[in-house]
Amino acid sequence: MKRQLYLYFGMIVASICLLGTMATAQEPLEWPRAKSFDTGEQTSVAIVRNGLYIVEFHRSENTSRMWYHVGRLIELWPTGYSVRWGKSHDVEVKAEWPSVAVTKEGYVIIVNSPYRQVVNQIEYWIGKINIGGGEDQNIQWYLKQQNFGYGFHPSVAVNSSGKIALAYECRNGCKGELDYRLGHLNNPSAGRFDIVWDTGKDAVPYDRGVNPHIAINDSGQVIESHQTAANEHLLHYRRGTLNADSITFQESVRYENDGTQPAVALTNTGKIIELHVQNYAMFSRTGNLNVSDPARVDWSNSINIGHMRYNYYPAITTNDKGVVATWTAGDSTWKTSGTLQYTDTLVK
Repeated sequence: MKRQLYLYFGMIVASICLLGTMATAQEPLEWPRAKSFDTGEQTSVAIVRNGLYIVEFHRSENTSRMWYHVGRLIELWPTGYSVRWGKSHDVEVKAEWPSVAVTKEGYVIIVNSPYRQVVNQIEYWIGKINIGGGEDQNIQWYLKQQNFGYGFHPSVAVNSSGKIALAYECRNGCKGELDYRLGHLNNPSAGRFDIVWDTGKDAVPYDRGVNPHIAINDSGQVIESHQTAANEHLLHYRRGTLNADSITFQESVRYENDGTQPAVALTNTGKIIELHVQNYAMFSRTGNLNVSDPARVDWSNSINIGHMRYNYYPAITTNDKGVVATWTAGDSTWKTSGTLQYTDTLVK
């Protein structure tokens, strides 16, 4: 009788554990077939924080100059959104790896490296779009090419409080190191558009790797993903918490054994939408920030969302309701720049 009770109790415990596992299980989003909207490479995209306007930057595959689109998300409930893109605008400056974020007021923050430097510097631009205007508009620039150190392949994000988070590959004797900075716009209403770095004049090292991507939300939560090395197809993530002048990062966790070039977006409810490249195909998964374990993300399986042969360097953004992804794709060869693709879906 006692043995039967033990067996019965064990079955109950196993059932509870299974239910707990099922409760944290995630499902990938359903993405429609991607569409072409331009040609180019090194795309970055950002929705106005908690809004419907969208800004996309990329580099020309022919001239290496930066170009941008301003667009608007058109709500098509209950099916989702449609992106209405404005025309492409040339900023007439050569650059590498532009990364874009947009505040809730419409201030556009661009971080990039100047074109083909021996030791890569890193710089930012500040502009503004009219969040009550049409989708086909120019960015009004206030500051351009403001150098603030050495770095490469940046990823910039901003939340509704105006906190700016930046991650990038360090350059200038620290190759292989990943650095971050936190900051805010000085006082735009008074005409001071420069970034005040809350972390101080120097960047803060936090890991080693390449191709970092960072996202933050209005709850002060942080998710960062990166590739461990250029010649390794191993992806890691770090969860973190925003402080006034620092990020408290948790330990680095492996989440993909055959992927490169990750990108992440984070909602205010702690849902992550992730993209990465695997064998030249574009894959996506979702995750939730685990409540009980501050270092853990509960991931879904990953699914192929591209339809062209070669896909690379994705970008992703969300306004909590919808999510938009962009990347470069082509059917000819890996080395040939192709069309800029985008797809959008609802956050579930």
